[in-house]
Amino acid sequence: MKIVVVGGGAGGLLTGLLLRHDGHEVTVIERDPEGPPADDEQAWDAWTRRGVSQIRQPHGFIAGTREILASELPETSALLGDVDMFHFDLRRFAPDPDALIDEDDRLQYDVMRRTTFERTVAVAAEHTEGIEVHRGVAVTGLISSPTTNGVPRVTGVHTATHGDLAADLVIDSGGRRTAAPKWLDQLGAP
Repeated sequence: MKIVVVGGGAGGLLTGLLLRHDGHEVTVIERDPEGPPADDEQAWDAWTRRGVSQIRQPHGFIAGTREILASELPETSALLGDVDMFHFDLRRFAPDPDALIDEDDRLQYDVMRRTTFERTVAVAAEHTEGIEVHRGVAVTGLISSPTTNGVPRVTGVHTATHGDLAADLVIDSGGRRTAAPKWLDQLGAP
């Protein structure tokens, strides 16, 4: 299946990586032009991500996130294992440490800079065969096939600089400022 992901932040890139892992062809479209810097310090000091308001904040991961990354995206998980992060163990605050059970090892968080996480995921996506990441490309609308019962079927995206991109599936990962509601309205979608 050919999939276009609109939005190349951490969520869009992880979506692309997971879909590629499942064998799909993936194109990620990101409006911000700047790709990941060479290292984590440059990412923190100078990476401009105007579409990501929380870029200079910490980013924490619960056990479920770590487990999914380890099982579904082991290469990306390994890259994250090489970055500076803080491990926060909630078990330290247990009123009765003797009452802890084996499953309580899931009460650990990994915390790192958001720029570090996004840079690592961007590097992984850009080095994964079967994923194309286009930066500095604005999606201007959706392509649709004729409607069935008044509901259009989205078949791709219009872009300002790369023409039309056909897709079997379009995923919106544009965040809270996504233009998807406007694009769907333009198609006459309910």
